[in-house]
Amino acid sequence: VERAQVLLRSFRNARFSRSDAASYDAASQKERSRKLLYQNILLRRDAATRGDAPVETLLGRLEPVLLDIANLPDKPAPGDVRPIKDRIERKKMIALLQVYTPSASRSAY
Repeated sequence: VERAQVLLRSFRNARFSRSDAASYDAASQKERSRKLLYQNILLRRDAATRGDAPVETLLGRLEPVLLDIANLPDKPAPGDVRPIKDRIERKKMIALLQVYTPSASRSAY
């Protein structure tokens, strides 16, 4: 959850406009997102098996965002990035993840 929160913060805060589209390289964020996506799927299934509905729901809401970031083109256009950033904000994904982040790491923010 903590690594997903860091990824979403990084993605949300990345400066991106038409003028720097050629220099923006999403490869690093895509790779991190893919790794987190696979872990997320396993953790979500485990939460479902244990009957932990809140965690299952949280991970279920996170999965489409990770999938969208993982499937971005290497040099995404602003129109590819903006809907994902908007969804992160609209669904308050970072705040939701922060609730599940261990309190020791929350004090660092």
